[in-house]
Parts: sequence; structure tokens; C-alpha cells
Amino acid sequence: MISVIIPAYNTENYIEDCLESVMRQSYGDLEIIVVNDGSTDSTANICRRKANTDKRIKVVDRPNGGLSRARNTGLDHATGEFVAFVDSDDMLHPEALKTLADIATKSGCDIVAARYDYSETPHFDEQLTPKYMVIDAERAIELTLYQTLGMNNSVCGKLFRRSFFDKERFTVGTMFEDLDIFYRLYNQTDRIAISTALVYFYRANPTSFINTWTPARLDAIKVCDDMARYIYNNIPSLKKAADDRRLSTAFNMLINTTRNKVDPTVAKECWQTIKRLRLQSLMNPKVRLKNKIGIIMSYGGTKTIITLSRWLSKY
Repeated sequence: MISVIIPAYNTENYIEDCLESVMRQSYGDLEIIVVNDGSTDSTANICRRKANTDKRIKVVDRPNGGLSRARNTGLDHATGEFVAFVDSDDMLHPEALKTLADIATKSGCDIVAARYDYSETPHFDEQLTPKYMVIDAERAIELTLYQTLGMNNSVCGKLFRRSFFDKERFTVGTMFEDLDIFYRLYNQTDRIAISTALVYFYRANPTSFINTWTPARLDAIKVCDDMARYIYNNIPSLKKAADDRRLSTAFNMLINTTRNKVDPTVAKECWQTIKRLRLQSLMNPKVRLKNKIGIIMSYGGTKTIITLSRWLSKY
């Protein structure tokens, strides 16, 4: 059985479509755990109405505590052999969970990673291919850190053996919780199956955390620093990959803090990180082109980075 965990907070315009996409899955052995994280709109009512029509849905109410706490609450209630996460403003392809489960069975892997679809309209009619490849976990972490070959750090669009969460949980009170946990989950196994199947449909929500600026987004700096320390100590062969991810975060936070007039000491710290790590990444053949363009720009100073950042964001 697969436990599908859906944290929900004030997504009344999205949650019904999300739930219906999970309810329509061709893989039938599911439990659907919706964690209502203290919603103040009609989200909870919509979830309970759906639960009345489908016995697989269980609604768990809790005071608002953030995405990490809500996901951990869902894990506390999960009983499936595998776990899948879906954000309440996104949707799944009808064959998503069957595709992931089939790959897990055929490959014998405890983690299966597939792809996001960022298009405006979900392509539900597109046939999914069951093709996959198996790579070692260290390689999967490396690709995710470099953000290449379609690998991302989100826990969505993936399947995890539930027992992995006996040891690791989402860090409460920290944003960028997926970046904070993915490498710790991957490091519990030797092999990971990856697929190009577009199983997960990301829907741009203008009110979501990632699409709005708040000081909480500065958590990315600490998350990357913690990740780097873990990798230095546990997977030292990936030190350069971890440093490149820290460099990417420094660029991002430098641009955002400057645009949003945040305490200039943060931008100064980011600039020091960029200067310290940029040459190493520039000479690293595994670093993606976007990062290398940013590095070259950085030699023109911070004003050059800010001026051209909008152009870079298109690529």
C-alpha cells in the first residue's frame, strides 16, 4: 500500500482538484492522508466533503505549524509500505502512482524519482513510459546538488519506503525542508531508480511560499550550510557539489535581499560566499552553464549580478 500525504493550508482554490487527481489513480491500494494545517478558509470543509465520498481519505486536523510539521503528522498516521507526498495546490497524473510502484517493484529500489511538469495545463492524456534507470545514491545526490538531468530536491513526484522516515523527519520550523532532508533520505540506500515520466503537475500558486518574498526564505542559507557540513563529514567525495549548491543559494539570496531591501549584512555575507567559492565552481566541469554565467558576471561586482539577474532567470 502507498500512503499519500497531503498537507493543506488555505488552498481552497486548489485542494479539490488535487484530491480528485489522487482519488483517480489507477493504483488502487492507497490511503490518502490529508493534514489540515489550521486552515482558516474552506479547505477543511472541502477535504471532509471528499472524505465522505471516499473511505480511503483520512482528514487529520492540527493547529497551524507549517509544512514540515504537517508532513510529519501525516507520517505519524501512515501505514503503507511506501509514502508519496503531494502538495495541496498540485496534481498527479492518473498513472503516476502505478508507474512509480511498478518501477519500485521491477528495480527493487526503495526510492523512485520521476519528473515534474511545469506546464500551464496538466497533460493527463499523455501516456507515461515505465522506462527507468538505476543509479547509486551518491550519484543521485550529486545530480540533485548540481541540479542537472532533471533531478530536483523536492520529495514530491517520488516514492519512498516509509521505514526511511523512522530515522529522518522534516525539520520543524525550517523552510526549504525538502532541500534539508533529501540527501539524508538518499543516503539511507545504495540505489535509486530515476524515470523521465512526468508524473507530477506543479501548479503555480502566487500566494505560495516559493512565489512570495518573506524573511523566512533566508533559511535557505542555513539549510545549505547544514547540508554542506553533513556531506563534508559523510560523503566527502561530494564536497564540490555541496559547495556549488551553496554558491547557487548565495547568488539567489544576494539578488532577493537586495531587491527587497533586507538587512545589507545578509547580502554582504552572500557576496563573501560567492567570492570564496566561485573560482572552484567555474573550473568544475560538472557545474551547469547557468551557474557559470552567474560566476563570470560576478567578477563585474554585485551591481552586474543584480542588473542581469532577470535575464538569467529565463534560463
